[in-house]
Amino acid sequence: MPNIEDLAALKPDSTAIIPLQDVGNEGLSPIVNRSPVTGNTAHTRPENRAYFPALDGIRALAFVMVLGQHYAAIPWGWTGVDIFFVLSGFLITGILFDSRDDPHRVRNFYIRRTLRIFPLYYGIFLVLLFSTPLIHWSWSRSWIAWPLYLGNYLRFLHPYILGTPWQRIADAQISGTNAHGITVYMGHFWSLCVEEQFYLFWPWVIFFVRSRRTLLWICGCSVMLMPLVRIWANTVLPQNMLNVEVLYRVTPFRIDALLLGGLIALWYRGTQRNAMLKIAHWLFWLCAAISAVYLALTLHHHRDYIYPAWKFTCGLSFIDLFAASALVVALQPGSVLYRLFKLRPLRWLGRISYGAYVFHDLFHGALLRLLNRTHLLEHIYGAQEHARYATALIALVLTCALAWLSFRFFETPFLNLKERWTIRTS
Repeated sequence: MPNIEDLAALKPDSTAIIPLQDVGNEGLSPIVNRSPVTGNTAHTRPENRAYFPALDGIRALAFVMVLGQHYAAIPWGWTGVDIFFVLSGFLITGILFDSRDDPHRVRNFYIRRTLRIFPLYYGIFLVLLFSTPLIHWSWSRSWIAWPLYLGNYLRFLHPYILGTPWQRIADAQISGTNAHGITVYMGHFWSLCVEEQFYLFWPWVIFFVRSRRTLLWICGCSVMLMPLVRIWANTVLPQNMLNVEVLYRVTPFRIDALLLGGLIALWYRGTQRNAMLKIAHWLFWLCAAISAVYLALTLHHHRDYIYPAWKFTCGLSFIDLFAASALVVALQPGSVLYRLFKLRPLRWLGRISYGAYVFHDLFHGALLRLLNRTHLLEHIYGAQEHARYATALIALVLTCALAWLSFRFFETPFLNLKERWTIRTS
């Protein structure tokens, strides 16, 4: 999810490239990139030549929200995943639509995606596999679903009971007889599975349909229908499937988040961009006001936050609309969100956010075990709220350090292969 180049082509429904000065009279100016774009290095070129730096900051916010959810149980922190989905849909749809006339479009897209995503994802599994003779990790045949990017469905194939072997596989939690009681947590990989499944079918839809108007209809209808589908599914699916978040984790139920980003990308390339910007401003502040009031009424000082029953039905749609409106506002130089998300620390974190997302929960158990053994923080999940936040801060620092090292010394050599293995047309 956090693995998309931070760029957005500014071409309307044609193949001509708009110069990188002002874009019409809409008040939007793309940035001529003078530093490596997310998903690229100083030696590679992004698919498009326009760059919106605030998108890095949005990606950073999404990552911090997810980490806060996992380590400090921050209410609604899990919605950072939806921000990733909307952002991915926006960027990927733009890349695909703008390259639809390129004779090498399929080859180039999948090579670039492979070089960006696979090395780190499969690198984690290879490290675990090669360390099995030493650690004796508890593998089984069902684990193959995760390398195949199908792990997000495992919770719903068998009864999900906490503490059972199947639950640990479904949540990608692996331990070993020589692991000294430490468990490696990879359950957050489910969202990477959703995105990878999206990459497998959406390019073919765009390359086959080609028409911007038709693609707008496809995205718009999906965005409008999927909330109704989730509401219907919430009434007919078995309660045990609903309890383990089938509406949140299964790709068909999440496609509207990705296609909402696609809708923005396609709308942005038309003649009604100015209207979209006005609507986005209005929608963002409306969603912000509604969210502020709702949180003020529901947030309490006790630890266990109670979520509403509608969080995975119309709640997801509201979250996606909020994220989409924020994305559009952040595209506009001079806006509050543009200035906020363009801050250098956020942009730096956004550039390494894919690795940060992959790494952040892997060592969760090991970190808690270390803190408990050294008595640095007592009762990590007890009544002292500051202990949880301190743990999250330590995890954030360690994750950022590891993600930077990974990007600098492991991911970058693969990213540099993009120029060698893709074919550029003049």
